[in-house]
Amino acid sequence: TFSISNYLYLYVWQFNQTAFGFYPVVLFLSVVAAFFLVIPLNRRWDKPHTAAYAAIAGVVLWVAPFLLRLVDLWPEIGSTASTLGVFVFFFLANALGVSVMLSASSMLADIVEDAQVKTGRRTEGIFFAGNFFIQKCATGVGIFISGMIISWAGLSTQTAPSAVAPEGFDRLTTAYIIMVAVLAVLSALVFARFPIRRDDHEARVRQLAAAASLKGD
Repeated sequence: TFSISNYLYLYVWQFNQTAFGFYPVVLFLSVVAAFFLVIPLNRRWDKPHTAAYAAIAGVVLWVAPFLLRLVDLWPEIGSTASTLGVFVFFFLANALGVSVMLSASSMLADIVEDAQVKTGRRTEGIFFAGNFFIQKCATGVGIFISGMIISWAGLSTQTAPSAVAPEGFDRLTTAYIIMVAVLAVLSALVFARFPIRRDDHEARVRQLAAAASLKGD
């Protein structure tokens, strides 16, 4: 979804230069907030459920401004109230989104230890390389889909926001909402079915520690 973000901020929310300047600060603060948020969430639930719940909650907060805009319950687009509202919703949503990524990365580390118990070898390089490859594939597919959505909405890099018909904004917004909602639900389902739970992980850690102790003796 990052490949389409600038179009959303410029055309849908009509950010001015000041808003574009402050938006990276909002994102940075949301990342900082995620570090304080993910720890208690993972203590409350295990990592798979934290990732699943945060994915759903995050996408609800992320698309809420878009939905409110579609039903004319959002402040005037481009106004200070609109921009601040977007900042608040996106801050909360991005904090949850980063929490998802942190939990998912930690889950990948759990897979490494599970594989070590089963095979006797540490192969974190293979797992993390595979994860990086999947991310690159997802980025490529995302750019392709974003391009199709932008073209369908009738936008281009040379089109001024004032020259775009209202239905173009609505098409862009609707397609974006559907895309991120589907991705979030699918991600949550995958996370919820992750087979390694907290007790399993702690048992494997103890098993690996015991094996290392025996080798040391």
